[in-house]
This record gives sequence, structure tokens and C-alpha cells, in this order.
Amino acid sequence: MACRLAKSVASQYHRIRELHIVAGQTACVGDYLWAALRDAGPAQKLASLTVALSEPTTATLPKLFSGKTPCLRKLALHRFTRWPGNTFNNLTHISLHNQPASERCTLAQFLDFIGSSPLLEELYL
Repeated sequence: MACRLAKSVASQYHRIRELHIVAGQTACVGDYLWAALRDAGPAQKLASLTVALSEPTTATLPKLFSGKTPCLRKLALHRFTRWPGNTFNNLTHISLHNQPASERCTLAQFLDFIGSSPLLEELYL
């Protein structure tokens, strides 16, 4: 079931404008979905992305859409403290929830991250 769902989502990524992934923990999302979204190629139309884990974790967000989301404007991450390989530029809304204090990026890294979004209108921490 998970494999089929992952393939279905990945096969339609080029049409998706909003994607919201909510799971109990990283394992629930499944390697199938992460692999499918990682290899899907640039998400040309994706404007809003939410990835939320409800269980405590210090997970690193895997690389998604080959690291390219040129139209992404809204990003919400729950319990993720790192997102290497992902290029989140030109965001207007950033929402970071429940990041473990011991796992957060440095202030300089955070300022670089929000500096890549000069049109930022809303920052929720």
C-alpha cells in the first residue's frame, strides 16, 4: 500500500501545488515515499509544503524533488532541524515547529536560511 501510494504521489508531482505530509514518525512516512519524492525531479508548481511528524524525533528532512522547488512560497516543517540538499529560496511564509533545542542550526545558518527569502512576510517559530 505504502509503495503504491508513494508511486502515485510521485507520478503526479508535476501537477501538485500543495503537499502536506503528516505522520507519526519518520518510519511511518516510509522509505518508499522519501525515495519517490527525492527522485521525482524539480517540483515546478509546488507552492506550499508541510512535513509534520507528531512523534519526537531529530530527523533530518531528506532531499525532496531533486532539491529544487522554484515556486515554493510556503514551508512548514515540524520536528525537522536540518534540510540539506533542499533549496528553499524565495519563501514568503516559513513555519518551524517543535525543533529540539539541542538539534537546531546555528544563528548564522538560520540567518542565511531566511536571507535566501527576501520576500519573507511571515516567520513562525
